[in-house]
Amino acid sequence: MSVSPARTGFLLMAASSLLFSLMSAAVRMASEVPAHTLSFIRFAFGAAVVLTLVAAGRANLRTGNPRFLFWRGLLGGLAVYLFYLAICKVGLAKGTVLSYTYPIFVPVFGALVLRERVRLNVGIGILVAFVGVYLIVSPENMLQVTRYDAAGLLSGVFSASAIVCIKRLRETDSPFVIFLSQCVFGMLLVGVPAVRSGFDFPARLLPVLAGVALFAVTAQLLMTYSYKLVSATSGSLMGYLTPVFNVALGVAAFNEKLGHTGVVGCVLVLAVSL
Repeated sequence: MSVSPARTGFLLMAASSLLFSLMSAAVRMASEVPAHTLSFIRFAFGAAVVLTLVAAGRANLRTGNPRFLFWRGLLGGLAVYLFYLAICKVGLAKGTVLSYTYPIFVPVFGALVLRERVRLNVGIGILVAFVGVYLIVSPENMLQVTRYDAAGLLSGVFSASAIVCIKRLRETDSPFVIFLSQCVFGMLLVGVPAVRSGFDFPARLLPVLAGVALFAVTAQLLMTYSYKLVSATSGSLMGYLTPVFNVALGVAAFNEKLGHTGVVGCVLVLAVSL
């Protein structure tokens, strides 16, 4: 029995969400490393992977929409840095729920830029999934907003904008050139502070930093490819699986507790995604 392109896209999105969660856990483990340094390592590794594939003739860097490629790179680079900053400063749970507000903004940008219609069931699903995410992390003092909380929320806004650009670019461009744009602009954004602070970190963190880079690059390429097969709004809903995976990793790896509300939240998010 053949699998429809849309279902393939959703399965790839789910795999991408799992890898993004593993990346988030690695960032938490390396929180003593500055966020700009973590970001630079991720971007540099991603650029190296893409350029290696290009040199081997397995990828091309042609673009049919340089304007959207520019905005995808700039907005995506900002989103990654602010996401890492939020995780390092306010923790995995609260940083995740703030950054993963992006599916709320995707339909707005998708309607304005791509002229995508938001069906009623998808709109309701977005709201239910966000409630589920909030129940999962149930952070204390959620209404007390710091500049790092604002950074996490801005990460969500920039992520939504970048996703809409990715959806438009997948009509003409390969996932490799789209991803490379994020890496290049990301390195430009964080390169100076990363070089100034240096790359002197404990040797024990080398495997963790390698995990941040590897999980991030693989997840990003899977997500970018998937937007050829699914709409921006529906695809972004699958991103809500990442906080669910984060909870599982938190319980298993960091001895975090999952209360009754967290269980309800996981059920809501999984139900919406399915």
